[in-house]
Amino acid sequence: MTDREKDLMASIAELESVFDMRWKADMRAIKMWQAATGKTLTWPDHADLCVWLLEQLDKTGASND
Repeated sequence: MTDREKDLMASIAELESVFDMRWKADMRAIKMWQAATGKTLTWPDHADLCVWLLEQLDKTGASND
């Protein structure tokens, strides 16, 4: 395997890792939204989900400041 191929394989592995991390975070958020809304067979629009998550964070009084 050439150096270029090794670099490409490393890039692929990194991107797959990032994708998997994002997917798992999205699935946790969707499950939280489904439990809160009772819509267990529905996936929310991503923007709506982000707004809902921020509202939940705001309700807790938590801050990232």
